[in-house]
Amino acid sequence: MRPDPENISGKDYWDKVADNISGYYLIPKLADYKSREYISLIERWGLINRKSVLVTDLYEAANGNVGIYSHLDNVSQRLTVIDISPKLCLNAKENLKPLNIKTDVISADVRQIPLADRSADLIISPSTFDHFPEIGQALSECYRILKPDGRLVLALNSADNPLFKLGVRLAERFKKHEYQTDYFYSVRRATTLLKQAGFAVGRSTAIMHIPIGLTTLIENFDRCNNPVTGRINGMMISACRQWGRLGGKMKLFTGWWIVLEGIKR
Repeated sequence: MRPDPENISGKDYWDKVADNISGYYLIPKLADYKSREYISLIERWGLINRKSVLVTDLYEAANGNVGIYSHLDNVSQRLTVIDISPKLCLNAKENLKPLNIKTDVISADVRQIPLADRSADLIISPSTFDHFPEIGQALSECYRILKPDGRLVLALNSADNPLFKLGVRLAERFKKHEYQTDYFYSVRRATTLLKQAGFAVGRSTAIMHIPIGLTTLIENFDRCNNPVTGRINGMMISACRQWGRLGGKMKLFTGWWIVLEGIKR
């Protein structure tokens, strides 16, 4: 792990990220793929129509990728989203308002969430808890907030994919370096952490199955901006999504993020 001279889990660091972002790290087709991965997973796991839903960061919405928030607004009675950065919260509000997405936006640290005990039916954590070492503290907060039989959908940077960390490091070096990424987890390690926080562990999977190098090819084709390369990109992304729908543990070796279901008994 690299040193953390800037306190990458703090408000000031993420406000600085919000100020310095020159563009979202995923092109629109890949951003849509990412949103659809979360939405289809929630549907497959039967977690739609939960009354009170909490999402643990606003980075996607702050950069215009609002698909999952729009979906959750349609299927839940109350949607709450928190983020440690007030600036990311403000940017997200500006992107959500024109779409009439009704959500409570709170600037808060996920390691100390300002919500009441047993107040949420579902928590979705889209690669939030892998930005700081105190993951156990954040998981305990989720356990406290969930109602009995409430669910946590926990996504973390994958350590089961042997090439993902390399791909992240190459992207940091040669592409947009939006923020520092230090923590990667295997399903086995994440299972242990969930159990330590009091959760029963349900299903697990991996999402976003794009091999190292293919992302760059898709991005280059997208710059061509013509129907042929657009169709090729669509076929490649569709193939990645089809692979992700297959059963078996092999897909853990290709996903960018592992996702586990924590259940509060």
